[in-house]
Amino acid sequence: MSQSKFWRFLVWLGVGQETLIDDVSQLVRVGRDEYKYLEGERSLLVQIDMLRGKPSKMLYSSTIGPWLPPHQDEPVTEADRSRIANKIADFLTRHGESVVIK
Repeated sequence: MSQSKFWRFLVWLGVGQETLIDDVSQLVRVGRDEYKYLEGERSLLVQIDMLRGKPSKMLYSSTIGPWLPPHQDEPVTEADRSRIANKIADFLTRHGESVVIK
């Protein structure tokens, strides 16, 4: 498979697509169900499963955090997890997805 066909296939899967949530945060799909959430200079990984029907996504707040290096020493509190999960869910809902936070 040529490199351009391979890249189109990855984009079709949604891998590597960057999505701006707001002026300080974005969501980047890095795998089938794995996303990188970026907030300013910090980033972390979160799992968002694709489902059939309604809801179409399951966001696991327990998978939010820790911050990736070089911010690994900064804590991710339960309040942070809740805020980030709600921010991601609201964003996905605005884009036609139905999201459940677990």
